[in-house]
Amino acid sequence: MSTGASISAIEKPPPGPVHSFFFNSAELRAGWRLVIFLLVLIPLFVAVEVFVFVLRRRGSIPDSVPILNDLITASLIFITTAVMAIIEKRDLADYGLPLRECLGRRFWLGAVFGLVTMTMVVAAMHVAGVIAFSKGTVQGQALATYATFAAITFVFGAMFEELTCRGYLLFTLTTGFGFWPAALVSSAIFGLLHAGNQGETAFGCFSTGVFGFLFCVLLRRTGNLWMPIGFHAAYNWAESFFYGTTDSGFLAHDRFLTIEVSGSRWLTGARPARKEVCSAWRSCCCSRSAWASGCGARGFRTSRR
Repeated sequence: MSTGASISAIEKPPPGPVHSFFFNSAELRAGWRLVIFLLVLIPLFVAVEVFVFVLRRRGSIPDSVPILNDLITASLIFITTAVMAIIEKRDLADYGLPLRECLGRRFWLGAVFGLVTMTMVVAAMHVAGVIAFSKGTVQGQALATYATFAAITFVFGAMFEELTCRGYLLFTLTTGFGFWPAALVSSAIFGLLHAGNQGETAFGCFSTGVFGFLFCVLLRRTGNLWMPIGFHAAYNWAESFFYGTTDSGFLAHDRFLTIEVSGSRWLTGARPARKEVCSAWRSCCCSRSAWASGCGARGFRTSRR
């Protein structure tokens, strides 16, 4: 037997407990990768918040501009995800965000489903006699401008929430213990993140979590986040701006219509002042759209390039 063959025949010793604590057989464990993600995101977020605060104190930018706030938060989560892609030697597409499909067919198809779903919910509640319509705060020539800015704002907001809960987080949890358990965990986190919103209730958080899981279904069916982003943005736009209902406890100041809610709490979703739509109706409409829109289970590609 040659010396080279003898050396190659020597088996490597098994990894020690310290190595196994940090690494699995393929890479750094999912939990530690999430820690690195937070270590990148939190200092970046704090630095930008301080910078924006200084600019606002100087009067350089207004105190509250929703489109700017959502642009900043979406950019921060995107940059952090891109940094993790570099660290892990992966593409953004691996985390569900292929840039070549940005605002492509799946995004617009998701937007159509979002508009149709919200319209079906409102129509069902109108038939049930628990809502009534009145004029909103935006009418006339300004309508197109406000509608456009609201749409852009909700796209940025949807990108932030989808990348946060169903981008890197869901991908990394999937590598740890599989897609469906990861989907349940990320959906629970998605619901809990809305608990701090003014006027939010436990029922509303549960409804939001259910919606989050259905966005996971959309991701599983289509292979990336563009359809969930389109659905999420269009649904919130229709809910807040067009129909004038509350979104996560907030009633938009600028809206085309205003919906007045009355009737049973199981139909309206919560206390009357909240005007939260019924989660059962939302879930049925969204799940039907999610299942019909896919072309086969794909999910994440967890192997490295």
